[in-house]
Amino acid sequence: MKNNFTKKIISKLILNNLYKINDVQSVTITGSFNEKIDIKKIGDIDVIVVFNELTKKKFAECKKEILKLNKFIQNNTGRKLKINSIFGPLKYDISKLFVIHLMIYDMSSHIHHTIKSPFTCYDWERSNNYVGKSLKEISPVLCLLKRDFFTSRRSSPDYINDLSKSKISYREYNFKNEKIILKKKSYKLDEKNKIEFSYHIVKNLIINLYKYFNNINRIPDRKNIKKIFLKITNNNNKLFNEFIFIDSLKKKQNYKDFNFNAIKFSKVFLKYYDNFLRKIFKENKKFIFIRHQKTIFNNGTFFGQNRDANILNRNKIKDISKIDFDLCFTSQSKRSYETGLLYVNKKDIIKNKYLNEINYGKAEGLNYSKLKKKYPNIIYDWSKKLDPLFPGGENTEQVKKRLFYFINNHLKKLRYSRNNNILIITHNVVLKCLLGKYFNIKKILWYKINISFLNAFEFYFYKNELRLNCDRKIINRILKKLNYKL
Repeated sequence: MKNNFTKKIISKLILNNLYKINDVQSVTITGSFNEKIDIKKIGDIDVIVVFNELTKKKFAECKKEILKLNKFIQNNTGRKLKINSIFGPLKYDISKLFVIHLMIYDMSSHIHHTIKSPFTCYDWERSNNYVGKSLKEISPVLCLLKRDFFTSRRSSPDYINDLSKSKISYREYNFKNEKIILKKKSYKLDEKNKIEFSYHIVKNLIINLYKYFNNINRIPDRKNIKKIFLKITNNNNKLFNEFIFIDSLKKKQNYKDFNFNAIKFSKVFLKYYDNFLRKIFKENKKFIFIRHQKTIFNNGTFFGQNRDANILNRNKIKDISKIDFDLCFTSQSKRSYETGLLYVNKKDIIKNKYLNEINYGKAEGLNYSKLKKKYPNIIYDWSKKLDPLFPGGENTEQVKKRLFYFINNHLKKLRYSRNNNILIITHNVVLKCLLGKYFNIKKILWYKINISFLNAFEFYFYKNELRLNCDRKIINRILKKLNYKL
């Protein structure tokens, strides 16, 4: 009971002391400190601070505020306070030191971090122990993507590179006058960190797969960790027992006495892991959704099904121009069909009514101010977070239903067909419905999703479920207008 009370006090002091610093936008405590774990067993407290703009002075102020807790922490834990301000998995002796892992960002660097390190930032999003803006509000990860497992920091290739040199890579700020440089560095693994790092690698790779398999941001229990470990390693129980042994070694101090090669264990697991990734992601068929090219009617008026126009230019999207498409679905509009002809032959195009833009009915051709004057009830319903029908037309829910009818009754059937990559060319509101539903954004906010002409969104099927595999820079840009109020 006393330990839980002490944790609450420490948590409150950290949050309050840091949030009072000028320009702090967010302070979040993440990791095991938020769980029901005895304070004596906690290795460190992960604290993320986000400023609007970071300076050397603000960085120093954060450390100063944390150091004010030293006396309280020593009196209540018997350990000396240690501040770790690097970005990386460095571990300390928790029998002597109470470590606060202080990770400090400005807005732009945190957004960059969510793009480069989605596994870490996705885990941080689970925390409700924060003041100011949540990390999800600043820059959401939202879900794990197929590409994250191959290209992000703390992915398998990243770990293999470190282990091959028996080191850990980390990042640290260098301050030159008012210029801040984040430098990549590394240090040799000592015996303690070999144990800690090996366990850390394997456990986190398993957790990431669990989150991906279930499309949820939740930590698996021991039963599921074992299940996934054995699935990855083809039921290698001997290797799993070594994993359990490493967990027990973390509590020891004389690692050399056990004569266990943790690096060798990690490399064996990572070999299994890479083979497993290739197996589960072997299906390479892409289903790429894009918005049509621009027309003269894309001028700020409601442009749906009751007018049509030719596209204004015939530029292709560079990212997909080199992809071979066997088949292309378009809506019934000229603008969608003509965009399709930029990528495939006429014979490879199938028009589909379920991909049509929303039917604005009598609002077709009006701008917002004229809609407000002529149909004020629609504006009123929007203000009440409702989803009204356009007069003589559709609402967002109806567009969503027909889009997912198309996905479930047309695209799914093509998953195992002889066709290779498939292109789907549709419209603004249709794509807002697709991404809004996929990211579990409140429907009332779908209109804020920013879809530009020729934006491309790559999907694929995983266990009969459509999954996104889009560049995270694109995801960040299309969600920017939401202000991340998800």
